[in-house]
Amino acid sequence: MAILPNVDKLAFQRVRLITDTDWSTLPGVRHLELVHCWLRFSVLDSLLASLPNLIRLGIHGEHTFFLPTVPDVAETEPSLQNIAPMLSCLHLDLRAALNGDHGGQWLLTPPNLTRLELGMTEERGCWSGLDILDNSVSTLRVLDLALNHRSAFWDVDLNLYTCVTLEYLTLSLAITEDGGELYYLRQALGGLGSHQLQSLNLQLHWLSGPLEFRVLSDITQALADIDDHIIRLFGGMVGQQVCIHLHFYLRMGQDKTVRALWVPFQGLREDKGIVFTSAVMHHEYVMDM
Repeated sequence: MAILPNVDKLAFQRVRLITDTDWSTLPGVRHLELVHCWLRFSVLDSLLASLPNLIRLGIHGEHTFFLPTVPDVAETEPSLQNIAPMLSCLHLDLRAALNGDHGGQWLLTPPNLTRLELGMTEERGCWSGLDILDNSVSTLRVLDLALNHRSAFWDVDLNLYTCVTLEYLTLSLAITEDGGELYYLRQALGGLGSHQLQSLNLQLHWLSGPLEFRVLSDITQALADIDDHIIRLFGGMVGQQVCIHLHFYLRMGQDKTVRALWVPFQGLREDKGIVFTSAVMHHEYVMDM
């Protein structure tokens, strides 16, 4: 690494960063990507210390694995001490990681992020990932959240009222048969405090097992409330973009089901100022969040 002083982007793929190493300082590196890597917290901290001008950090991949300093107690790891002060973009997608639940508690303190892409397993009792927002509420412009897990779906009280600079928001969540997850989506949209929001992207994954999804009255009412929140958020504005994608799995999502789910979005369809894009995606596999 010492002979690469002009490197701008550094990427590790399927590498075991588990042995303490004397990293050479690389002030030119602005982007670090760790994909499908085995990571020890102390080694990662040492690596970050060698990248004082890092702007973007990405950690993702289903084979990502975190080795704690003390076996089986990763949640006791201290926060990273050497996060570059210039870090403004964090991409942390650990939804499919082998022990992704324990892969983020050391990233509680990156301040002044302008872009956050966060996919966490969000198992109860483990770090939810939302604490990262606390130090960036006055600077965050782009937020992409997916907090689903195959054994625990989104039940997060997401308060976006203080994210006053937010311009682009993407929320992805799985919805089970009773539609309870829509309550938290409705709360999040109802609490948006940014008047600069230009784009809203909702990815709704409808999970019903081997049977067709039943569109209950509680679900249609929740969707109508979401439609109302969006209209009030963008009311009187021109050019704001709203994208809603419906995802179905294992050949579910019959035409009548899709039509029933679109009916509550009457306000978005009729609003002349909002650029509304809708899509339906059918997947042949079982959703593995």
